[in-house]
Amino acid sequence: EYEFTGPQETVIASLSNLMHIVGAGTIAFGALGLLGLLTARGVGGVVIFGQSAAMILIGSLTFVIGTRFGRISSTMGADIRHLMTAIAGLRTMYLIQVWAFAILIVCLVLLIGLLMLR
Repeated sequence: EYEFTGPQETVIASLSNLMHIVGAGTIAFGALGLLGLLTARGVGGVVIFGQSAAMILIGSLTFVIGTRFGRISSTMGADIRHLMTAIAGLRTMYLIQVWAFAILIVCLVLLIGLLMLR
């Protein structure tokens, strides 16, 4: 099986570390957002909860995928398998975001429609 070179593994390990930092930071800010629920009321609370939950989900996925990339540089004999696992994780993360955008667009169109009926 193909093995990445030392310099290539260094780049991949750096990517892994950066993904861990971004993932952990996104989770932390999502958790802080949940504290806003203590003072939020009505629709504002729903929006804060949705944003915070999305941040925690995307942050968690980013962290996990970073670990998958890290396995490329920390193991021998399975670089392509680890790369494909990491890429599949990225695909899942972006698919979730595409669906979230689609749902938000539908909700916005429905909200605009309801406001125009008034």
